[in-house]
Amino acid sequence: MAAPPGSPRTPRVADPEDSQTRAAPYRLRRQKSEILRAQYIDVRELRICVGTWNVGSICPPSDLDIQEWLDTDEPADIYVLGFQEIIPLEVGYMIGTEDTRPVAVWEHIIHEALNKKCPDKSKFERHSDSPSPARFNPSDYVLEMDNGLLSESSNDSDGELHLLGSAKPSGSAHCLQTLDLACDVSIDNRVERKRSQYVRLISKQMVGVFLSVWVRRSLQKHIHNVRVSIVGVGTRGFIGNKGSVSVSMSIHATHFCFVCCHLAAGEKNGDELKRNGNVEDIHRRTVFGNPVHIVGVPQRIYDHERIIWLGDLNYRLNLSYERTHELISKQDWDGLFEKDQLEKELGKGCTFDGWVEGAISFPPTYKYEFNSEKYVSDAEKELGKGCTFDGWVEGAISFPPTYKYEFNSEKYVSDATKSGRRTPAWCDRILSYGKGTRLLSYKRAELTFSDHRPVTAVYMADVEVFVHRKFQRALTFTNTEVDDHLLLGKETVVEPLNHETGNFPAQVPSKVMAMRYRISESA
Repeated sequence: MAAPPGSPRTPRVADPEDSQTRAAPYRLRRQKSEILRAQYIDVRELRICVGTWNVGSICPPSDLDIQEWLDTDEPADIYVLGFQEIIPLEVGYMIGTEDTRPVAVWEHIIHEALNKKCPDKSKFERHSDSPSPARFNPSDYVLEMDNGLLSESSNDSDGELHLLGSAKPSGSAHCLQTLDLACDVSIDNRVERKRSQYVRLISKQMVGVFLSVWVRRSLQKHIHNVRVSIVGVGTRGFIGNKGSVSVSMSIHATHFCFVCCHLAAGEKNGDELKRNGNVEDIHRRTVFGNPVHIVGVPQRIYDHERIIWLGDLNYRLNLSYERTHELISKQDWDGLFEKDQLEKELGKGCTFDGWVEGAISFPPTYKYEFNSEKYVSDAEKELGKGCTFDGWVEGAISFPPTYKYEFNSEKYVSDATKSGRRTPAWCDRILSYGKGTRLLSYKRAELTFSDHRPVTAVYMADVEVFVHRKFQRALTFTNTEVDDHLLLGKETVVEPLNHETGNFPAQVPSKVMAMRYRISESA
């Protein structure tokens, strides 16, 4: 997939010794790929449920019901769940030992929600062909995923990597009630892995940002090259109170990337520029490592074929507090959306140029009173009938509000810095990039646990599946198409074909040679 203009790229310096060797198969691939792909690739659809939730630094009760958020009435094949503020974003939490106990609680809650209803079969749908050109490299070596075998790239901040069945307690006082639960979850995971329909593929925490991916057990063996990259863009430009956790993976022969982020806050004029800068930093600094030098594995976000961005993007409405509430009371979502900062950034030449978001048909997700359906407001009308001060009388107010001023100043503290009022906004968003994904639904869940409402997007994603039997029948090369001495000029150690994945080891330098070897092996 070609990156949009201005996207970061790391220049690749060609090896002079390999240039001639690589030239012929790439020319041949350009000529043949469209015809060959239809003959040895099956296209299936995966149902992917993506959710994001800023949980407001509150440790949840272990019996919290999140099935509405996960839309479990229509089970998915993959669940990608991103959280923000799973711990308080205070200095002690940012620079001290990372508190991972809330992770164990959230994973217990997710596990219970997904495995209460266990459908018997996947939602896979098979198609004869894909609507978009394939980028699958038949001879690319892919690493078989086996109980959490993956690579992590951490460019900026320390983070905790959670593999299948792991839980790491911390010395922090936050969420002390989860100590026993963390141990229980670790034990439960080892048992449940043998019978649960859904298993955790990977979890990754960076301070308050947490990304957890769950898949059907039957699908796990088809997921390869799982790698993680974390980028801190918070305090001093690199601390992890703001930033991203990204996961790269190959599902069958298609590369997926999921980016979970928490961007800079603030509703003052110009604060959106800080968020734009955060996004640019995440693109520039997100790099997925390739420690075993697997051929053709994506390194950057835009190198993937299916990309989904989720999180508390913190973009606000360019409207007054009063006008915003007026439009909310009328349920005029279109009127509100016209003033949405992210809508502007989805335009041509802007930060999210080329990205797509579903139509918003729900109220702003921020900022609510905790455990309430009410937005945080300036003051309550408690002098009204039936309210707290029913019957009390106050004199007419003929002076400016007395609170909240900056110290030693006649200037009020701005909305962005004071602790009370916030203008409602759609801070919590989910975007997609590229072809091959079809949005089925985009909605929020009415869970009042936090000051944010969780958001869910459900996609059907095309996945290309390599069919070894078809591949053997499809490929026939002659000496007139490929110069033998050019392809085989370098001494090469050829190892046996992996029949389960249809791939060769990294030592095989040429795609055409790999194709020939497959054919000769079957002869």
